[in-house]
Amino acid sequence: MESSLSWIHTAPEGVRISFLQGFFESAGEIDDSTMTLVAPVLPSFVEDILRLLVELGVRAAVVGIDPPTIALDLRVVRTFPLLSPVIKDGKYYDVQAALSRPRIETTDG
Repeated sequence: MESSLSWIHTAPEGVRISFLQGFFESAGEIDDSTMTLVAPVLPSFVEDILRLLVELGVRAAVVGIDPPTIALDLRVVRTFPLLSPVIKDGKYYDVQAALSRPRIETTDG
């Protein structure tokens, strides 16, 4: 059965990027502890979102199953336009702030 999002894979690159921006702006949350942007995804759309990211050269991981959750390294998010400074929710600036904070490395021992 074909996904209801199959149309997006043949859309122009700008449309695909805008689609992902809308998705991550609305569903994404910054996880400071893992330095990732995470977003829950409907199970029927996981493969399409992952495929779309790969087609645009972005690596992502599925880190949860209930609901499926996609995670992206914040360094990738900063360099690829998945978040926009124009959107008023501030996630773009939250990523910049998270990446500029010094990280404290811990060792087990």
